[in-house]
Parts: sequence; structure tokens; C-alpha cells
Amino acid sequence: MKERYTLPDLLPPTLSRQLPAIFQDLRVVLLSCLFWRMDTKSIMVPRTLHDTLIYLPVRGRMRLFYAEVQHVVAPGQILLIPEGRQHSAANDDPDTTFEAVALHGHFEWGGGLLHPPEFPLRTFNLPHPDFWREALLRLVYAFNNAEIAGRPYGEMLLKVLLLELVATGQLSLPRAAGFEPRVTRALQIIHSQCHKPSFNIAGLSRQVNLGPARFRTLFQENVGVAPKKYLLRHRLKIVSRLLLTTGQSLKEIAELSGFRDASYLSHCFSRHNARPPGDYRRKFGQGA
Repeated sequence: MKERYTLPDLLPPTLSRQLPAIFQDLRVVLLSCLFWRMDTKSIMVPRTLHDTLIYLPVRGRMRLFYAEVQHVVAPGQILLIPEGRQHSAANDDPDTTFEAVALHGHFEWGGGLLHPPEFPLRTFNLPHPDFWREALLRLVYAFNNAEIAGRPYGEMLLKVLLLELVATGQLSLPRAAGFEPRVTRALQIIHSQCHKPSFNIAGLSRQVNLGPARFRTLFQENVGVAPKKYLLRHRLKIVSRLLLTTGQSLKEIAELSGFRDASYLSHCFSRHNARPPGDYRRKFGQGA
């Protein structure tokens, strides 16, 4: 008998290339996991979330409104709403209460170059819907009754769910390799040096041998956001992770994430997350 540690003949090439990205580079932080209901006459007012939201319907249908597009989601599907997308929703079945598992979380590339992943706002068809329905209902119980074990279980389950969507050709993960080399270098520098309070975009553009205007344009074209906004977003991701996983003070977290002091950190965090750091830690942290 010969043991094998790779399965190149059983996995499609695209999937085998993306396995390491999902299980090594992709970091998932599960914030909450709830069983959610919307009665027949409910309407959700427009809102913008600062985390990614996933709905898995159990019963009924929901209609989501985003920009000029409408999405209807029903059992056997999931709806993925990336962070920062303003949306509203309504029950789409006049005779049935809409019920779903609702998961809030952050997705980022731990050792990669792009974060958060540029997931599309869309409805996906679930492979093996009965399995996922039961698995996520169990997760609701585990997360809310034994969070220390439930959180890592849920985070791995979400990685497996993303893998299923990639395997069925419904989702493609972003590829850092397509960036212009100077942008790739700039991202590497941000990720390694952004904890320094003196780090700034003007100095970064000099490090990659570009003028400020040209650097800003090139970065925006490749990454999709301005470098200053990306830097702030990256620092706030570090803050979120430290709030959730450590008991460090705001002063210590500011020093580790590149903010000049705890007051400025609190101001930026509250503006971005619609809640101050202390409330965020109490609601979503390990001791919540």
C-alpha cells in the first residue's frame, strides 16, 4: 500500500492552486452567528455594515435591494453581502416568515497582499444544501453556547464553504500576482511597516520610486482604493483583531497598529465601525 499526500489527479488545477490560499492565507474572524427571522410585513431600512454578512435561508424568501439591483434568496442558496455596501431588504413571501442563519465576520488575507477579498454582492447556489443547512444550524448552537469552541469551528466551516463555491465555479479568489510590481512592493511595505506611527503615504511613494500623484493613480487602478484609505483600513483590521483576541489596552493597541495615540485610534475606529472600541470588544470579543 502506498500513501499519498497530494491528489493532483482528483482535483481540478484551479481548485488545487486555490486550496493553499483558502486554508493558509485567508483569515476569517467570525463575529456573530444568529438564527434570524423577518415576518411577512417586515422591511429593513437601508444600512451599511462594516463587516461581511452571509445569509443562509431556512424558510421563506427575502428580497435584497442594492443600488439598482435586486437579489432574491431562498433555501438552497446563500446571500453574501460584503462590507461597506449599503442595502435594504424585505420579506418576499407574503405568507411565510423568512428564517435564516445570519453570520457576521471579517475576511482578510493573512500573508497575502489583498484584503478584504473583493467578494461580489450576490446570491450563490449551495452545493449539498441539506448538509450546509444542518451544519450552520449546529454552528448557531455551538457559537452561542460554547463560543470558545464554536468560533474556530465556524471560521473553518466558512473556509470550507468558500472552497465549495470555488470548486463549483461560482467564486474566484483575488490574485495578488496581477498587480503592477511597484504596487505589489508598496503593499508588502504597508503590511510590514504600518505599525510605525511615522509611516505615511508620501514616504511610501518614495520607497517605490514614484511621485505622489503617479503612485496614487497606479495604486487606485490596481487595488481599487486610494493608498491612504487602504492604509487606514489595514490598521483598523489590526485593531479589530487585537480587540477580539487580546486584553491589551487601547494605548497598547495604538502602539501596535500605527495610531499616534489611543484617542485618535478610538476616533477612527468609531467612525469606521459605528461603535467605539470598548463596545466592539464587549459585543464580539472572546469574553462576550
